[in-house]
Amino acid sequence: MSGQDGDRPDPAGGAPRTDDDKDDKKDEELKYEDDGRLDESGAFSAREREQRQENLRRLHQAGGYIGANFTMPGDGARAYSADNINIFGAGPEERPQSILLSQDELDRLAPEHVASCETLVALDTLVPGAVLGTWGPPGSGRKTVALAGLVRFARRQSGGANVALLHVGDNPRRLRAGDLTAGTAYLVDAGSAEWTRTRNEAIFLHLVRLAQQTKTAIVVVLSDRALLTPEQRARYVHAHVAPSAIEVFERCLVFGLRHEDPRVAAAARTLAANPRVRAELGPDARPGEGAALAHAFLSRIRAGARPEDILDDVLDEQPQRLRERAAGLLRGTDPQAGESPAHHHRRLVYQRSFLLALAVLDRMPLTVVNTVAVRLAEMTAVPAPERLTGDELWSAFDQMSPDWLKYAQAEIDDGWGPWDRRVRFRDAHLGGKILEAAWQDHPLLREPFMVLLEGLCQNADLDVRMAGAQAVGKLATFDYAEVEARFLRPWIASNRVLSHWSAAWALESAAFEPRFAVRVKRQLLSWATESLARRSVAVRAFGTTLGLTFIDDALLGLRRIAASPALSRAVVQSLHELFVAGAHVQVVTELSSWARSGDERLAGVAAETLRWLAPARAGAGDELPLLLTMLADGDRPELVVHLWRNAIAEPLLRGRTWTALLEWVGIADDNPHLIGVVGGLVADLAQDPPVRHALRFYMTWWGTRAISRQTTLTLLAYLDGRDLR
Repeated sequence: MSGQDGDRPDPAGGAPRTDDDKDDKKDEELKYEDDGRLDESGAFSAREREQRQENLRRLHQAGGYIGANFTMPGDGARAYSADNINIFGAGPEERPQSILLSQDELDRLAPEHVASCETLVALDTLVPGAVLGTWGPPGSGRKTVALAGLVRFARRQSGGANVALLHVGDNPRRLRAGDLTAGTAYLVDAGSAEWTRTRNEAIFLHLVRLAQQTKTAIVVVLSDRALLTPEQRARYVHAHVAPSAIEVFERCLVFGLRHEDPRVAAAARTLAANPRVRAELGPDARPGEGAALAHAFLSRIRAGARPEDILDDVLDEQPQRLRERAAGLLRGTDPQAGESPAHHHRRLVYQRSFLLALAVLDRMPLTVVNTVAVRLAEMTAVPAPERLTGDELWSAFDQMSPDWLKYAQAEIDDGWGPWDRRVRFRDAHLGGKILEAAWQDHPLLREPFMVLLEGLCQNADLDVRMAGAQAVGKLATFDYAEVEARFLRPWIASNRVLSHWSAAWALESAAFEPRFAVRVKRQLLSWATESLARRSVAVRAFGTTLGLTFIDDALLGLRRIAASPALSRAVVQSLHELFVAGAHVQVVTELSSWARSGDERLAGVAAETLRWLAPARAGAGDELPLLLTMLADGDRPELVVHLWRNAIAEPLLRGRTWTALLEWVGIADDNPHLIGVVGGLVADLAQDPPVRHALRFYMTWWGTRAISRQTTLTLLAYLDGRDLR
């Protein structure tokens, strides 16, 4: 749409806005049936966040962005998946950036913890100024081995060297000598980037020139679909030879148990010799499968289980075993003794409908799951003859909930109290495999199941809607085009905010699979400058784990969307979510730039966001607000002060801003060691005479109603310029 007549610049600095966006002038064009998530305490959004993430862990099992393998922002947006390291870095409009490996990561890549293979031997030829490539399929350990080779190179250099992940985006030619540091070894994860599937000799020559100019070493990791000339293969690129999965398994166990009781560690090491483990990790198994199996054992052992007691359970929970179990449950069982064909058919319809309903609504109230199961059974059952006789006769009394639970390998979850009977799979990850088997193995189920999901995603209950949308996202990983046409496009075209939330949850779920993550991120970034409905979906998706994973892109998108008054409240909510979920430094830095931008809308959104961030805690048990902790720790204190100054300057929010500041003053009153921190903030704010006058009024007033006389006098001393810090 850009480039048409009538385009006008985006006040947030993004792509041009077009006449298609005039709908943001009418707030009422978006229907807010139930959008009150940003409550005063933040408890509502916290509960929603926890429920959403728990659902994703169950649906997607290992290998996603959340859970035991997810690394929160602040470490350069790295996500660990099996023995591979997935690197997500700068957006398309930013300079290439590098992320140094931490000492823990360097220890993990030490020679004794990485399985040996021919690729490591080839990487031993690395010298300063050299560029080498390695190519292979996902799950083959190509990135881990490449990083291990770089660590070995770094240790060979006099005085050692750093190892860094280098993100070059879609165009490696943007990389300049100034982006590299002498004495550092770099890994470029090209993966399946578009430039690897076209003639790329010039790119390799560009990297070689930079490596020689800066005396660095670069390893480029490519997929097995990369287009390479015979000369490139001979000169630069080695075919990755994967280490054995069983060796990867054993070395991952050794590293994971290095701090455990030696007896526990010794018992765990014997697992590699167990016949069942060796059969699971046979010759065709990839290194990633070995690392994933080791992680499964480690999580149980660290929780206190003995290795010999968990062998069967862990192996039965492996993805392939779970898939086989799911397929078997959906196929049904043989008739029971004396059971007529009609009764057998009807019993299986209800039991399998319950199974599929629970796959979507795991850990929901039993009455809800039963209701959905009955609805699905009625949609999928073959109509019975009008007149039933003999063995065909049946009644509602013939279908019993305990039988459904037993068939689905489920149980009542007692952790919710006596008044809330919820049901769950005994194996938490079975539900995702049920959805996979139902979609891939039973084509006639697709239509009634999609009709069912459409209803769940419009349900009045938030938890049901969320679970339904996340299941839609899971189905998108099997057939994105079908799910996009049936669910995502109608939701995105709707003016109902409930539909936009469903789209955001579904996209987050789909992007939980690494192969869809970048595609979804690019789509959202594009929507940030398009119609109001698309911006409404994007702003909500940016407040999920998608925003955490691609934090720089999310903040760029939110900056663009903040220019729309119809969505300013949603922008505040997403920034609040990102802040409490771990991206507090990035959020504060971004908001400070909004406050200084000279754009009244951006400054206003920054002021409103500060009011919500001021009392926000990172966790339910945290005593101090996260923003106050940042100030006390000296973490970007000048940015925090600037946000307060901007909020106080906003006339429409000034009263509520003083209320937020009162909470901090009250906390300092109860915690004397923080009086200097809050006093320093007061002193900095008082540099503006009108603000100093208002501060004196409020401090004096609060001193008669809310805080002690001693705290009042101390803060007034800071106000008068007597810095007592």
